[in-house]
Amino acid sequence: MHIPPPPPHGGGGGQGIDYLNRPLTEVFRYPHPNNALPLACFSPAQGNFPGGQALLTNPGADPVVPANVCQNLLSALASLRLANDAARQFVEQTTIRAFRQLPGAGQIALIDQIWDHIATPHVFNQAIGAMLDPNNANLGGHGPLPGSICPNPANAAQFVKRGLANAQPFHQFEVGFRIEGGDNGAIQRVHNGGMTQQRLNHAFMVGPNRGLELAGTAIANDVLHARVWTGNHDIFNETAVCVARSFFGATAFPLRDSNGNFHLWAVNLHGLQGFDVELHQQGLHGMRHWRPGEKAFQAIPANRVLGHVTIHRGGAPGGGGWIVQIPNGAAWVPGPGHGAAQAGQLQYMDDELAAWRDHHHGGPFTIPAAYDFAD
Repeated sequence: MHIPPPPPHGGGGGQGIDYLNRPLTEVFRYPHPNNALPLACFSPAQGNFPGGQALLTNPGADPVVPANVCQNLLSALASLRLANDAARQFVEQTTIRAFRQLPGAGQIALIDQIWDHIATPHVFNQAIGAMLDPNNANLGGHGPLPGSICPNPANAAQFVKRGLANAQPFHQFEVGFRIEGGDNGAIQRVHNGGMTQQRLNHAFMVGPNRGLELAGTAIANDVLHARVWTGNHDIFNETAVCVARSFFGATAFPLRDSNGNFHLWAVNLHGLQGFDVELHQQGLHGMRHWRPGEKAFQAIPANRVLGHVTIHRGGAPGGGGWIVQIPNGAAWVPGPGHGAAQAGQLQYMDDELAAWRDHHHGGPFTIPAAYDFAD
C-alpha cells in the first residue's frame, strides 16, 4: 500500500492552521526523497507545513515526544505500507496533538496497537505433521509446489519432482532448510547458539538492512508469537526463524537479489512446534503465497543443526525468480545435531544435494518466477 506524502497546506499564509490537529500519519513520509530507511523518514517541512519532526518535538503547550519514541513511531508508520487499509484508518483516528498529550507509557501502548493492526501475532504451536506438505507431483499452476524438486537430468531448464517413495518428504523426514550467513563467523554463531529471531538483535534491526527501532515495544518483546503483515499475509521475517520445507525453496533465501556465497543449512525439526505460514495463507484475499512453502519457528537450537553447504546466489533475473549455483564437489559439513539425526534424515539431505549438484555440473540454475510467488 502506498503512503502518500502529506497533502499541500496553504491558505492565509499558514495563519490559523492547526497542524497538530492533523492525523498522526502526517509526521511520516514514505519513501523518503533520499531513499533513507524509516528511521530518517520524518515528513519534510514544505511551505507553511513545519515537518514531522517539528510537529512531534517542537516545544509548545503539548509535551514533546522523546527521540526514542519518535523512532518507535516512525518504524511502525513505515510498516503501514505492508498493512491493510484498516491499519491506516486506525492510525488516522489519532491526531498528532493527541499523541503528544499521551503519557510515555500511553504512547508506547498506542504504538503497540498500531503494530497489532499492521502485523498480527501467531503462536508457535503447530506440530510438523499438522503443517501443509502437498503430495502432488504437479509443478504447474499457481498452488503449492511438492516438497522435493530438482533439475531434469535431460534438460537443465526444466525442474521435476524428485522420485521419492514417499510423496510428503517434509512430513516423513521433518527436515527444514534455510540460508543464514556466508562467512566463518556465521558458522560459529549457529553452531554455538543455534538460529534466533533477528528482532532480538537490536544492532541489526536499526542497521542499514532494516532501519527499524523496535526496542521497548511489544513487537520486540513478544518473541512467543510470529507476526504476519495484514496487507500481503507474508511473514514479518525478523519475528521468527523461517525455513523452507524443501532444499529447492531454501535456495531463494535470503533475498531474491542476493549475489554471493551463502550457507544453506539443514535443520532437524522433529518434535518442534512452529507456525505454518504456508497453511495460514491458503485462501486469504490478496495473499502473496510462496509456492515452495514457508514454516516459521521461535528458534532452532544448535543441537537441531544437521549441517550446512555453501552455495552461490546469482541475483534475480529481470522477470523475477532467482539464480543459484551448487559448486562442484559441494558436500554437507556436519553440524552439532548431525550425530542425533533421525532415521533417514542424513540420506535425504545427501540425496537432495546430489540431485542439484550432480546434474549439469551444479548450474547455475535460473529459477523462473513461476516457481516463486503465486500471484
